[in-house]
Amino acid sequence: MIQNVPWWSLQSGSCGYSKPHQSGQTLEAWNRVRMATVSNNTEMRLIRDALEGAVGPANAAKLLFTALDEADAEMDADPMDFVRGPLMRILSARLAPEKATELLTLLEEALDPIGGITIEEVGFEDSTTMTRSAHAPSSGPLKVLVLSRSNRLVKQLEVALGPESIGAVTAKDETALSRLEGVLTPDVVIIDGQSAADVVPAALAKSLGTDDGRLILIWCSDQPAGSAVKNALEAHGVDAVAIPRGAGVDPLIDYLRAQMSMD
Repeated sequence: MIQNVPWWSLQSGSCGYSKPHQSGQTLEAWNRVRMATVSNNTEMRLIRDALEGAVGPANAAKLLFTALDEADAEMDADPMDFVRGPLMRILSARLAPEKATELLTLLEEALDPIGGITIEEVGFEDSTTMTRSAHAPSSGPLKVLVLSRSNRLVKQLEVALGPESIGAVTAKDETALSRLEGVLTPDVVIIDGQSAADVVPAALAKSLGTDDGRLILIWCSDQPAGSAVKNALEAHGVDAVAIPRGAGVDPLIDYLRAQMSMD
């Protein structure tokens, strides 16, 4: 069955999927593979931590992911340029002008090696001040397999949520997917409908239909490739959640954070 988003606000742990048990060997193998694509430099960690302290972890992840999505070619640009450009545009669109300006100042100070104001001095009204260690899953990072022809979505997710909370790897084609099967057991599979992996939808549906317990998300399900995968999964009776591009990033982040909260 395919669940279609947009839908109601997701409560932590309410999505109806259980995380598969992970052995120590599986975790070690997963970490070896993900090191090839992980992107989490010190500057981006500072930006994420500052945002989390100001607006809470969930909102911080959504703001960062959206800004990275807008950045496009600027994704690997200088962190300060990213903050003053794509991120500031997203902050201005989602926050009151004075708070967007305050947060920009905070982020600039966080990136300044000389130091400056602290998060508490900004005085945001949001009461959510969870730290990274407070909401990271006790069983280790959420293991996510992304089916995409590029590493872009993996980078966005790991920067937005942090490598302590999510460990994502990319399978770009059928060969890569076959190589990973039987070695790695993901908690979540994300099918990138915007930058589709080179895998025949019917073959993908058959492969995913052999596993129970994993959450399958179709990101950008309203794009041609995403729609083709959605139809193939539905025809093979594979449970999945379809998230159209128009629904925004919120449902994607909410589903992942709900899975992160499960033991």
